[in-house]
Amino acid sequence: PWLVVVVVLVLAIASMAFLGQLRFEKDPMLLRDPATESVQTFRDLSADPDTALRSISVLADGDSDIVDLTNRLTALPSVERVYSLASFDTSMATEQKILLDDISFLLGADFASYPELEPADPDATALAMQRLVEVLEKTGSNEKLIAPLTSLLEQFETQNDADMSSTLEGLQQALLADLPESMQLLQSRLKAEPLPASEFSENFQKRWVSPEGHQLIQVIPAENIGIPRHAEEFVREVTGVSANATGVPVVFELSGTTVATAFKVAFSTALVVISVLLFVLLRSFASVLLVLIPLVLSVLLLVGAMVLIGLPFNFANVIALPLLLGVSVDTGIHLVHRARAQGNDGLHRVLTSSTTRAIVFSSVTTLASFGNLALSAHVGSASMGYLLAMGLIINIVIMLLVLPSMMLLKSK
Repeated sequence: PWLVVVVVLVLAIASMAFLGQLRFEKDPMLLRDPATESVQTFRDLSADPDTALRSISVLADGDSDIVDLTNRLTALPSVERVYSLASFDTSMATEQKILLDDISFLLGADFASYPELEPADPDATALAMQRLVEVLEKTGSNEKLIAPLTSLLEQFETQNDADMSSTLEGLQQALLADLPESMQLLQSRLKAEPLPASEFSENFQKRWVSPEGHQLIQVIPAENIGIPRHAEEFVREVTGVSANATGVPVVFELSGTTVATAFKVAFSTALVVISVLLFVLLRSFASVLLVLIPLVLSVLLLVGAMVLIGLPFNFANVIALPLLLGVSVDTGIHLVHRARAQGNDGLHRVLTSSTTRAIVFSSVTTLASFGNLALSAHVGSASMGYLLAMGLIINIVIMLLVLPSMMLLKSK
């Protein structure tokens, strides 16, 4: 008995060191099948800050408030960029305007100036086309261009000079007639200047300013918040600046925190209610401890095993621990009652009794019913199946080893 109790206690104390590493996955997307195309697409989009798929939205009351909030949010380490209606005033003057100036410089000042189209010389044009076909055939490049050029040259052989001139004029118009106009349009676009926010379209402004005057601020994360620690830091810093911040990251974090808190309350409540019911049934504080101690030890060992295999709590499996307490406490009650019936002289025969066999068979059937969830295609249901199966196995082993050992030690 002493060896069993000491070994299990050492394992439980070692498991307590893992309590700080136990984590709760607050992202419900992690409960979906990562192999599906929709989840992969969502993750790819989430990893790209430019999509703003997981940005945080903040409301400002007015112009002075929006300037203050923008400055404070921009200074946060977890924030990449901050957008508001006013930010679009200067976007053209910074990045796009510099790019347009570079293009204009490379093209030159007169790139849109073209002379009037002159009638083509049929003979000279046909000769130039023939040489082009020869070069293309020799180099093996632009093979798709050889066929239409050859067809056009064959057409020229059946035409007189007037028809050839007409054909070349049509070809020239088709290829080059709209080029001067297109280049002039491009030249005008290269001279674009920033557009003041007051001149934005009404629909665009409504996306950023409400009829009551509230202005929207969109906060873009600096890191991939698909990673839990980045998401937690991002939400903590932004909500620290503005309490009314909302968005997918905030909803995920706060809902996860709410569920985690509810789990702690449920686990504590279950433990207290079970303790009270045990005292009512067993009428002995010592007997209550005999049942509760192995129960708590099995929970500690389960937590240590979860950390070792990398199985976190999530929205689906978090209810498993309170459930395990309720399912597993029966084993302790039956063993204590059997030990009382046999007396101190029969304690060494508890593990060979019909009660123990019934406990094992009952636990196996319960394990089969809960464990089949591990075969589920849903990630959350599968994780619950893993957790319940592992918890039931650990509990039955601890109960059948530690509880009889503790009762033997108590009798001595």
